[in-house]
Amino acid sequence: MPRFIMSYHHSGKTPATPKEGEAQMERYMAWMKQHATALVEPQNPLKNKHLITESQTIEGGKAGSMMGYSILTADSIDDALAIVRDCPFLEMGDIELAEIIDMQ
Repeated sequence: MPRFIMSYHHSGKTPATPKEGEAQMERYMAWMKQHATALVEPQNPLKNKHLITESQTIEGGKAGSMMGYSILTADSIDDALAIVRDCPFLEMGDIELAEIIDMQ
């Protein structure tokens, strides 16, 4: 079955109150539970990012860079898109979806 990577990119939108943040997290956890069979690696947050260029290393990475990822399986890109379009993370950022090429 094809595998896909969902990369999470925070856009700077944050819940206005801690209560709204908790509600958003509850929606995200419910979404993960709903798609548990497809989400083979459901939640992989990133930290300690660095952007390395030919001439420098910048701590913190690029603006808008990936802040985490999930790996999911689906029969097609359309099926994967249907799962991602329903993700509550979209309330605070963007998700990039790509099929993983099996090199073996």
